[in-house]
Amino acid sequence: MIPSRCLWWHAVLLACAAPFILPASYAGDLVINEFMADNATTVSDPQGEEDDWIELYNSGSTDIDVAGMYLTDNLGNPTQHLIDTTSLIIGPGDHLLFWADNDTVDGPMHLNFKLGAAGEQIGLYGTDGTTLIDSITFGQQLPDISYGRYPDGSNDWRSMNIPTPGDVNNIGAAGPVDVSEPISIRSVPCGSAGSSR
Repeated sequence: MIPSRCLWWHAVLLACAAPFILPASYAGDLVINEFMADNATTVSDPQGEEDDWIELYNSGSTDIDVAGMYLTDNLGNPTQHLIDTTSLIIGPGDHLLFWADNDTVDGPMHLNFKLGAAGEQIGLYGTDGTTLIDSITFGQQLPDISYGRYPDGSNDWRSMNIPTPGDVNNIGAAGPVDVSEPISIRSVPCGSAGSSR
């Protein structure tokens, strides 16, 4: 028979360790996969407006729930936009499109900021509002040319003259990254996001 004092300590250790166990939903990688900062005619949102957009991609093998995570265009303000919905699943190999139109009354897929075509940052943060999941700092963007990873989820970024919002990035990329532009990219496995979800 195990002494009751041992059982009590065992229960305390389990209770203390529980918040640090990463859920299975974070087994894959979640990345900013493609974006367009100057959408003149490429695609319209459900309200018929040509808004900037950001695409997320799940490169892992399990569902990822992005509800409660944060998107920002200012890495100094990681909690700029809360993905405010009870559940928003990105399945393995799936893409999810957000409209960067500063028009949140249009629904949860619309962000409270616009992208600057002159160049800026995009960051994706975990539900704690401090854990950086992915980010990119980009330079000047051209109208109707997206900027994305090719192939999806890779570390290679390209300007794309055939944008693919919400779909697999197209081989019709305009070319490799211009290294003369100030660009920095940081991705970490989503499993290290430290969420207690």
